[in-house]
Amino acid sequence: MIQPVQNHDFAGVYIDIESGGFSPKQNPLLEYGWGFLNQDYTIESGDSICILPQAGKVIEPTAAMINGYSEDRWAERGAIDIDAARARIIELFAPYDSIIAFAHNAPFDKNWTEEYIPEIMPKIREWQCTQKWLRRYCNANGIPIEKGTLKLENGCKLAGYRQVDRHGALEDCFSGAGLTRFLVSSGVPYRDN
Repeated sequence: MIQPVQNHDFAGVYIDIESGGFSPKQNPLLEYGWGFLNQDYTIESGDSICILPQAGKVIEPTAAMINGYSEDRWAERGAIDIDAARARIIELFAPYDSIIAFAHNAPFDKNWTEEYIPEIMPKIREWQCTQKWLRRYCNANGIPIEKGTLKLENGCKLAGYRQVDRHGALEDCFSGAGLTRFLVSSGVPYRDN
């Protein structure tokens, strides 16, 4: 259920997508999740929409394994077609302007948003990448960056935040919000000055 934030004084929105691969031109958008962050970077309201695969788009087996996609599972979760999903997301973002969007891999989520829901892009003032922010934190604190260090689940472990068990768009928004709270409290700025 879509629950717009009643108070417009929020810090931003955490966005996460699940897809059928790495290319929005070749692979389908399968899930779009969001969590509106209040001033302490806790999700005030959020949700996700499971989306039926778009015709002519290929679901890569590795992507399906990561996000748990199957026709039966998506049917159980009430997946809707891309046009209906787009309309619901546009309606959700309609009251807002100048939003800061947070995402763990912001270039990836931004790219998919531009491709599938371009109507909300003018609502977003800037995209902040918690993965880049986590890199700045590791560098500032002498933490070696090895393969996998910057993954959301590892950032949550570093932060002492328990990532939710299921990998999905809304769950990743909650995990990303937890990591964001940690990074804010660390004093490491989320952007270079």
